[in-house]
Amino acid sequence: MVEFVSMNDKIDWRELEMVRYIMGLIVVILCMLTVSPTEAYVGTGTLTDKNLKITYPIVYIDSNISAQDKINSDIANYVYSFKGEYDDGKFYSGKCGYEVKYEDEKYISIMFIEMRYMYGAAHTWDSGKCITYDKITGEKIALPYFVRIASEDLGFILSLPIYDWYDKVIPYTNNFAKDYQKSGHARISTNYYLTGNGGIALVYSPYALAPYSAGFTHIILTEDIIDYLNRKNP
Repeated sequence: MVEFVSMNDKIDWRELEMVRYIMGLIVVILCMLTVSPTEAYVGTGTLTDKNLKITYPIVYIDSNISAQDKINSDIANYVYSFKGEYDDGKFYSGKCGYEVKYEDEKYISIMFIEMRYMYGAAHTWDSGKCITYDKITGEKIALPYFVRIASEDLGFILSLPIYDWYDKVIPYTNNFAKDYQKSGHARISTNYYLTGNGGIALVYSPYALAPYSAGFTHIILTEDIIDYLNRKNP
């Protein structure tokens, strides 16, 4: 004899509702994970001539083509400006490269490293140009957007640790901060890149704060220092 059993006798409907609730939460979480922030990846372009080599970044932002095009257009202007100097004979030979110093979901900081050689010189004349772009708008972001620094803060800024190209602190006895401050042409650099953790690096060219062998030097403004300066300079 076959005994028929009601489905209601086999299924705990409260347990089923709980399973449905949990599955719903999982779907929501998965959706949140797949909706990623503005991600970018950086390729490399090359432009060469007889005594010139330029490598430059090509920024790809698949979710924001407008910002991508604006950033790459600005980079192209920079590249052709450097090549224009070469074409005009302003230096004998040159190289230009780049480093992506920082990137998050909203910002990307790029440092362009320029090396110009004048015929007969002992070494190249090096300079670094840092640009931070907003990945949402494609606009360049000036330093005051992140930190407000007054001219009277020069002494305070130069009293902070100075780092060489290899991110090592230059001993006070080996840096030029004191002489630089007395030189009459000392300035607070507005050439910067983001370091992460809310920090900013102010970049100086060789010879400004240390010997040529130190390369580009930088002073790091931590998140706490930035908070202090912004409170001090409303």
